[in-house]
Amino acid sequence: MILNQKVIITFLSLTLSSIPLKAGVIRGTIFDKTTKEPLIGATVRVQSSQTGTSTDIDGCYSLNIKDGIHNITVSYIGYA
Repeated sequence: MILNQKVIITFLSLTLSSIPLKAGVIRGTIFDKTTKEPLIGATVRVQSSQTGTSTDIDGCYSLNIKDGIHNITVSYIGYA
């Protein structure tokens, strides 16, 4: 009986610790300022982390992030 309780408590502890305390989503669209055309395949990254994504065919992206203040960078081959 005590062993079963330890297993259940351990399972619950691991499950609860894997749930982020606060998280959010950043969504947006990347487009050329002059032509207003969407930039397909632009890289969108959260600085100082491994979190990043690429824009879709409409230039849209979505990033899941932890709560806090973040700097986002966008890069696209051929653009300065």
